Amino acid sequence: KSLQIIDLSSNDIGPAGAEKIAKALKKNKSLHSLNLASKGVGVNIGDEGVKKIAASLETNKKLQTLILKFNQIGDDEAESIAIALRKNTSLQTLDLDCNLIADEGAKKIAAALGVNKKLQTLRLGHNQIGDEGAIAIGKVLKKNKALETLHLDNNGIEDVGAAAIGKGLENNKTLRFLNLRKNYIADEGGEEIFKALKKNKSLKTLKMDFIDKSLFDKISEIMSGRR
Repeated sequence: KSLQIIDLSSNDIGPAGAEKIAKALKKNKSLHSLNLASKGVGVNIGDEGVKKIAASLETNKKLQTLILKFNQIGDDEAESIAIALRKNTSLQTLDLDCNLIADEGAKKIAAALGVNKKLQTLRLGHNQIGDEGAIAIGKVLKKNKALETLHLDNNGIEDVGAAAIGKGLENNKTLRFLNLRKNYIADEGGEEIFKALKKNKSLKTLKMDFIDKSLFDKISEIMSGRR
């Protein structure tokens, strides 16, 4: 049988190693899952390593899961990933948790989601995404018909960003799981999410905090009837 899963997480793979992996991905026709999560400190695949891996996704048609946690991925590298998402037709799960992606990177990824028709799970938790990035994500949720799971926890999203995501949810029919925990969403943003849930019928799980208990209870009541 051909190799389908490779887990190289918590190793000391640097940019040179990532480049060799990227070259292999361009030709590989069997690998389904690749984990290149770093240790979180010290050596990671670096800017060029991320860009090389991203470029390989433009032609690879088999990889379904890619994990790039703890690789200090910033907005420039996020743009390279976004370019790949516009062309890639196989990736279903992309884990970019615990990186340095801010608003500009989130905007690029959101724009790519407007084109991509395959990605089902996107993890962007523990990054530096604020309201501008959330607004872009909210806009693309209105038209994206593939994404089912979205993690935006532990970012810098406030009420304006939450309201935009709420607007996106109103017309979205595919998202099933949304994690907004540990942002800076207060009652105003929470209220907009609550309004959206009255129209949205597809979301099954919503994770939020830092809102008024009565509002939290109203949201919980809606969500409890969907499980």
